[in-house]
Amino acid sequence: MEKRDSRLRGNDVGEYGNDGESNLLRPGHNPCRKSKRQERNPCRIPRGKATRTYSVLQRCLARRILLSYNGEAQPVLTEVMEGRMSDPLRICVAGCGQYARAVMDDLHGMAGSPEFAFASRDADKAKSYCERYGGFAYFGSYEAAADDPRVDAMYFLTPHDVHVEHARLAAQRGKHVLMEKPIARTVSEAREMIDCVERAGVMMMIAENFRFDPAVGKARELIDAGAVGAVRFVEVRSEGMDVVTGWRLSRGRTGGGRFIDGGIHYVDIMRYLGGDVESVYARLQGPTLTHGLEGEDGIALNVGFRGGGSGVLQYSGGTPILHKEDEARVTGEKGRLRFPVFGGEVTVETRAGTDVIPVEPAFRGVRRMLREFCDAVAQRREPVMNGREALEDLRVVLAAYESARTGCAVEVEAAL
Repeated sequence: MEKRDSRLRGNDVGEYGNDGESNLLRPGHNPCRKSKRQERNPCRIPRGKATRTYSVLQRCLARRILLSYNGEAQPVLTEVMEGRMSDPLRICVAGCGQYARAVMDDLHGMAGSPEFAFASRDADKAKSYCERYGGFAYFGSYEAAADDPRVDAMYFLTPHDVHVEHARLAAQRGKHVLMEKPIARTVSEAREMIDCVERAGVMMMIAENFRFDPAVGKARELIDAGAVGAVRFVEVRSEGMDVVTGWRLSRGRTGGGRFIDGGIHYVDIMRYLGGDVESVYARLQGPTLTHGLEGEDGIALNVGFRGGGSGVLQYSGGTPILHKEDEARVTGEKGRLRFPVFGGEVTVETRAGTDVIPVEPAFRGVRRMLREFCDAVAQRREPVMNGREALEDLRVVLAAYESARTGCAVEVEAAL
């Protein structure tokens, strides 16, 4: 059952109008008409109205609206985003599958966590998640969640082929969007999503949690500080045996195979540490070992970075080993750094010796990712992992697919 919300839920500010305070917001009323004393002192609040004005402000703030005045003392209603203080962002998790459970488990106990609601095509499943994770509401459809005024943003953990539809659903109702990676299946779909949220005036972030791995962040910090000198070579390797079921087996629904779904994480690591990729030469690994998978389960890339240097990325979701192996290495003019993805340390090796630098617990980058999303909304800024940044990851994946198909190197800018 949906939890009761004690905050005001009116459909418009005119709903505050059955008491003496309503005059400030009544259509046709001009609360800024100046008296002669006000003309001499435009900052003066008329006697008797100060308490009334403060009361209205309190009620407006309850609906996240701030009554403010511009230089000509005209009333302006602006949405409160920065000054919410104790009012946390309210996010509806849309798509209550296994990965949603993993994300919510990682967030358990997080200080300053946003508040969550849950939406699913199966209302009983949404209710179960709401009860398990202390949500403030649950919904039997994504549309109902998007229409609810208590929801500030929607986090879609849904198949790739409906990302455009879901971004449009949220944006047209004024909700900010946190979308699971990849941003889309094609460049045109990604651009449509970016255009949609920009027209609606809302923010979209792609939930690329590997970007927020503390080890990845520390590696980038060390590179920027010159610990290994100018980057010459980046190597990223991931091998394991993926368990793939349902829609993830479909080439049409995912836009490819395992690389666009799981491998794009490692593309983002490579780009973040080495810079934007200029060209890709790729070969698929075969035969496919993942039963029922229509696309590839392994691929190897050679890449050239726009700023100079090169890299190698090997991704396999079909390597028959017990434990997955993920590692990144960056070689520079002065030395090398390496780290296990979501590991607890970064190792820097130079001719002077070896330093092992510990990092904070990873929580698979999910906590840092959610914090960045909430901060970006509150500060009205572009998030680190915005739509255009995610589009660059997608371009590398699509260029790799085209290279594997043609047997030739492909310019990333040509990827469709």
